[in-house]
Amino acid sequence: MRRIGLTRSELWSSAWAAAMVLLVGATAYFAGEPWLFPSLGPTAYLIAASPNLASARPYNCLVGHLVGIASGFAAVAVFNAWNSPIVPLHDVSLRRLGAAALAIGLTVLLNHLFRSGHPPAAATTLLVALGTFHTAWGAGLIAIGVVLLVLLGELGRRLFGRTTKPGT
Repeated sequence: MRRIGLTRSELWSSAWAAAMVLLVGATAYFAGEPWLFPSLGPTAYLIAASPNLASARPYNCLVGHLVGIASGFAAVAVFNAWNSPIVPLHDVSLRRLGAAALAIGLTVLLNHLFRSGHPPAAATTLLVALGTFHTAWGAGLIAIGVVLLVLLGELGRRLFGRTTKPGT
């Protein structure tokens, strides 16, 4: 028979993921900057619910998202999609479509190369390639959000005894 209910660990991870997003969002709100963005949700989930996965390690989170940012901008440059319409607001242009595909491929390839696999970075690279974040300022905002979330994740690990093991 299947158990009904949640373990303390499941409750903790749910609360900690919500708290991390709330805290990053609150700092974004008070700073008036949009560094709370969709890719942070899955990152918070990994950090809180599966802290022993390699993809939840601080290195993977930070480098994974930085690779996603760089890959997104590189792909936009290759397809000269700088002035193409932003996808969430318009239909997909061929330039944005090409940039999105190349950005994903580069993100996966480079994260393999740097051993920094972090699946939410694929969402970050699409945010850049599809035009949501299209300037160096936007890239900086992404980086601030990721750094804040990783710091909060590490604080939670240390305060509540949840640890990551490199290479697991």
